[in-house]
Amino acid sequence: TAHMEAEESIVYPPVAKSVGEADAEEADVEHGLAREGLAKLQQMVEMPGFGAAVEMLKGGIGHHVEEEENELLPELKDAIERSEWLAIGDALVEAKKAAGLPVPQPPRRRSTKRTASKGKAKASSKK
Repeated sequence: TAHMEAEESIVYPPVAKSVGEADAEEADVEHGLAREGLAKLQQMVEMPGFGAAVEMLKGGIGHHVEEEENELLPELKDAIERSEWLAIGDALVEAKKAAGLPVPQPPRRRSTKRTASKGKAKASSKK
């Protein structure tokens, strides 16, 4: 899929360089297994066992996503310069846009001014 292709071309090379070749290779193998699973599912749509195959694929992809978000990406973020981390993020956004994939919005951050003024209002109302 376009998502996997973007990760493989944009994220995994710096992972291999800065986190470890084995980590990048493991993630790449997991993508290969996901592709094989998706191809198999397309052949099985009308067959018995389709639901079980879907659940197995979901489990494998869930494992991959959890490992990527909780281990691989934090390790990469710690291993590289902030500018490189931001460039990777920008490149992923552009790749997703080019592929017509949805691009999640970054979480909104509270303004420190707004938070500070709320704190002052609470403090003065307690008097």
